[in-house]
Amino acid sequence: MVDLSTSAPRPAARGFTLGEREGATLGGERGGTLGPQSEQGYRARLTTADGRRTDITSIIGMDLTLEHTAPSDVSLTVPRINGLGSFKFADLDLFYGDSLIFKGRVEEFPGPGRGEEATLAGRGPALELARGDITVDYSGLRVSEAIRRFWTDHTTFTATVYDPETATTLSDGTFEGTPLEVLQDLHERVGMRFTVQHTAADRLVESYKPGALVRQGTWTSVDDSATGSVTDYANKVIVKGKISSDGTQVSATASDQAEIDALGETIPWRITDPTLTTDADCQARADSALEERLRQDTLSGEIVIIPELVLPGYLFEIPEWGGEQYPIETVSYSESIGQATATLKINPPKDSIDILDGLERDVRRLQKTQ
Repeated sequence: MVDLSTSAPRPAARGFTLGEREGATLGGERGGTLGPQSEQGYRARLTTADGRRTDITSIIGMDLTLEHTAPSDVSLTVPRINGLGSFKFADLDLFYGDSLIFKGRVEEFPGPGRGEEATLAGRGPALELARGDITVDYSGLRVSEAIRRFWTDHTTFTATVYDPETATTLSDGTFEGTPLEVLQDLHERVGMRFTVQHTAADRLVESYKPGALVRQGTWTSVDDSATGSVTDYANKVIVKGKISSDGTQVSATASDQAEIDALGETIPWRITDPTLTTDADCQARADSALEERLRQDTLSGEIVIIPELVLPGYLFEIPEWGGEQYPIETVSYSESIGQATATLKINPPKDSIDILDGLERDVRRLQKTQ
């Protein structure tokens, strides 16, 4: 067992590598080396504010999920090493081979124990958005401008905001909650999302509508599967907002007549959101929701690739599926029994967690109106 607790602080350019636990040699100007460093595979680098650094190459298990419009998280199973707990608050960089795929911060670190394995866990730069509580009023602003101002005034991110083709003005622009909740509400108003640039040296983020930015799929795939589903499809969206004291309720409808005619059937989707206080607000929500629902009669599935950085949220031209464009919702990286993989989840139907998240947001909005 290696003891890091008494290691003196080292400059950031130095450190030592934690590889296989047997045959270790510690010492020397640049610290020790434990076992061979793998040329291809996942490795983690921990760096503290005072410049101490260690590379962990003997990763026993690893799960990393990159998400859009939410914090991304990673969990590592590593050999239990005394002193690893001193790297709490450390920056956590994750590599596959020489390629950086994730930058984050340690949140969970190992304490004392007798087991041979320990867990390190952390989240990406969007972690800061999940902390605190804030109230803002952007009444009269275009939604994209409100998003731009929020990134600038209330976060440490430098944001690039792509304005939607149709401008939507907030009549009642009061939002409250964590910075993440406010940003999610603002983006949802016009069907936008945001993606943190996970490997950038600075805190960078892009806010956009899914169809506004299209990227090429240049990965190397090893397996793929696809199925078709119409579970979440709709060609008409009805939105109802706040009920006034006289009993009237603001509302709006959006539909695609060409889709209805081609299908020979109207398939509605209903939304009730009491934070919408004008017909115009309801119309903006209906238009963005319809755009999303019309895409839900296409393929969904997974592509397993040789690990490389793929940022979720954007539309990608999927070479495995004839070059058609689909949104990649999450990218999951894993290591188990020496097998390193990455999985692209493409246009998946909503699962129970997604539905619960949506219900929680609806409850929070309802509470704000009472």
